[in-house]
Amino acid sequence: KVDELSCETYLPTVEHILRLRVPTRKLTEYNYTIDGTNFTFYDASSQENNRKKWLHLFKSCQVVIFVVSLADYDVPSSENPKKNKLDYSLDLLAQVAEETEILQSLLFVILNKQDVLRTKINTIDPSKVHDPSGGKPWKDYKGGLRSHKNAEAYFLKRAQRACTKKGNRKISTFVCCGTDSKTIDGIFCSMESEIINKHTSSMFSSKIFSSMSETVSKTDTDAKSRWKRGGLGAALKVAKQNHL
Repeated sequence: KVDELSCETYLPTVEHILRLRVPTRKLTEYNYTIDGTNFTFYDASSQENNRKKWLHLFKSCQVVIFVVSLADYDVPSSENPKKNKLDYSLDLLAQVAEETEILQSLLFVILNKQDVLRTKINTIDPSKVHDPSGGKPWKDYKGGLRSHKNAEAYFLKRAQRACTKKGNRKISTFVCCGTDSKTIDGIFCSMESEIINKHTSSMFSSKIFSSMSETVSKTDTDAKSRWKRGGLGAALKVAKQNHL
């Protein structure tokens, strides 16, 4: 598509923008308004020498989204010459999950590049993969070739295991192709639902409901459903008015 991309009148399509690759070299802040609620996203570099610059942000973050590439299960790490790239990412995930500042935050783990995994699994058995030091990071994989479902289930369990090495850390996991906008929309809807659940659940035992008899039902079940339909923005607005 060289001729198309080099044309002076070229305008990128949504697919072209989604497939754009720009490495994260520094902490970048993005602000979005979604359904009337303001969100601030921090895109943090995974490079080891940059991590100290963004760890302090965990203190104010309500949600941490950790993205891992499934395509890297047979790729050497550029940061650690003795490790497999995906294995190294899961080690980092384990470290992040144990950070004191993040223990009260929701942790979402996205296993990205599902499309690449589905191609690779036809010819590259994870159990046969060696890291640069000669080890076999996926030696307990028994899903065989040509079964992307087995591979996805296996790496999901490895991600969950990474977060529970020193406790029972609860995480929410997703498998996706980052260029599939419909799938990403579904994932963010699930995330938004969990954020709302967390905020509403934490408020049910508070004094806020003693002053809301005119706006919600007396039953917790009905009240919670009304709050969820009202959305996260409405919940936070009422909480702010009641100084919670």
